[in-house]
Amino acid sequence: MWQRQARPTPPSNCLDSPKPGLLITDLRLRRAGNGADLAACLQRNFSAFPLRVITGDVSAAAICQVDELGATLLYKPLTAESLRRAIVKALAATPLTHDILG
Repeated sequence: MWQRQARPTPPSNCLDSPKPGLLITDLRLRRAGNGADLAACLQRNFSAFPLRVITGDVSAAAICQVDELGATLLYKPLTAESLRRAIVKALAATPLTHDILG
């Protein structure tokens, strides 16, 4: 199974990041701020990529933020199997799969 160590990237440094083949972020990040802000920064600087946002926040504001990104919303708590399915589905919908896994 492919694994990669996640590390927070503040939105101010998103230009230093490589283009993501798949971005899975929590809506609320520690010290790095907001996952929606990070995703929006990356979207402004790179062409389309699959985006999944995880949150336990069911407020209309949170849902609106995720909708504006065109992201798929995943609610906490998330099981390992539901996260795996979300990853497989996201990667199946993009031609970047070979770059990510290969």
